[in-house]
Amino acid sequence: MHGSTIDVRTWGLTSEKHKYVFPLGSKAHRETFEELSSADRTKFSGATYAASHWNVHGIESVTASGHCQITIATPADLSGDPTWTATGETFSVGGTTFYRYKGFYTAAMASASTPMPIPHAASWSTMVFASGGSITVDAPEPPCTIIDYAATLRDVTVNNPAIHILSDGSYLASQTASKNKGYVYKSTDRGATWTRISDGLRQTYCAVWQQGSSLYMLGCDNVAGSLAVQKSTDGGYTWSANSVIFDKDTTVDGYHGGSSPFVEKNGRLYRAMGDRKDGWSVILLSADVNDDLEDPAAWTMSNKLYYNTSWLSSTSERWEEPALIKKADGSLAIIARIDSPTDKEYAALINVESDTRISFNRTFAMPGSQKRLTIAYDSVSGKYWMLASPFYANTRTLYGLSPGQNRNSLVLFSSTNLLTWTRERTCIYTDNAFNNSYHYIDWRFDGDDLISVFRCSVDEARGLPLSYHDSNAFGFFRVRNFRSGGAVSTIFVDTPVISGAPSIPDLL
Repeated sequence: MHGSTIDVRTWGLTSEKHKYVFPLGSKAHRETFEELSSADRTKFSGATYAASHWNVHGIESVTASGHCQITIATPADLSGDPTWTATGETFSVGGTTFYRYKGFYTAAMASASTPMPIPHAASWSTMVFASGGSITVDAPEPPCTIIDYAATLRDVTVNNPAIHILSDGSYLASQTASKNKGYVYKSTDRGATWTRISDGLRQTYCAVWQQGSSLYMLGCDNVAGSLAVQKSTDGGYTWSANSVIFDKDTTVDGYHGGSSPFVEKNGRLYRAMGDRKDGWSVILLSADVNDDLEDPAAWTMSNKLYYNTSWLSSTSERWEEPALIKKADGSLAIIARIDSPTDKEYAALINVESDTRISFNRTFAMPGSQKRLTIAYDSVSGKYWMLASPFYANTRTLYGLSPGQNRNSLVLFSSTNLLTWTRERTCIYTDNAFNNSYHYIDWRFDGDDLISVFRCSVDEARGLPLSYHDSNAFGFFRVRNFRSGGAVSTIFVDTPVISGAPSIPDLL
């Protein structure tokens, strides 16, 4: 499009699956054009264009703000269509030849905002190009409150979400962008609106602890970095430099973890982390709650418990991102998720014997455990609770995704013993498992509700995220009256289906 805005409309389409249309720029083109030759790839250098996944219907129509030329690429033969003229340019994707055509969007059409239909081939979706213009996409409303979007779609992602309820009742949330920058957000209206108050975090895998008027953030100073603490004395607006409490040089490969919260027991503060050496370990960190948490001398580290592949009969690689839990009897335990290629999701229960000693207990099947977990005990219900994104049978069938890749729901589970879990409520569900996700969930009790934050991959005006994993948004969701079972209806993401309403498949 020459100096015009093109509005790519995606509603009312008929296709075998869903209608996922997203604008693309000149960055790598790995979403659609992995198999393009170098010569063909240069044809898209600097171009703005929109496309769907190869096996969906794609763009139905376009509107523009004025008279302009529209260029498309499709495998379809349009030689008999008077609207489109071949440009003579071709390129190949996956052995399929695409032909470039041009047509004209008239001033009269622009004045009346008349949609111009886009033709389609039987197998591959059509691409629409804009020269010197921009492309916007109609996108459904996200099923959660968006705290923030990634600065650059498909280049910067949202990572390591964490949430904390401050002593004044306000909410503090944090996330680490993929460009070594961490952000802190605050809400004073119970999560309805959020304000970014700081970009001073220099950590990942971090969680916050409030000690009087001070906030402490403990995590890693980089991916596979050292364990470190940052401090804020003004409610999270400014943060000190990282104080290293355990240097990565002692682990060879650096430390790792999730954002699962601190646990306090008998005046001592605990957090579960790990290191990346060999089969990856789980460790327990602790300090006196009244000590200076920036002082390395305040911290004690347990033994490093390394994963043994014999603990799980199926092939497994490692455990990671441990969640520390204060049990009903006041003792501590750790649950670590296990990477496994099977269609079952497994976790490991780890005993906390003392401040300096942890030991393996058992492995067990646990829904959602291929992704990071936060688990906590509620004395009112006498149950343990977690929010997770479990594996569904249809995800393997439709998309070929494994349990670790399936992140397309937000589900509330409960347990009375940490080993067997019941699905209480599905809060969010979409069957676009490749592009939509709600994962790396961190949450807290808030009276009769649970409040949660997570990485999410959602449709937006800039287009679709890179994938279910590389998330473009930081989401917040309140689970109201969580003890009331399925009293609250599921939020289905607004993606049109072939027939009928979307339904939630069985868990594997």
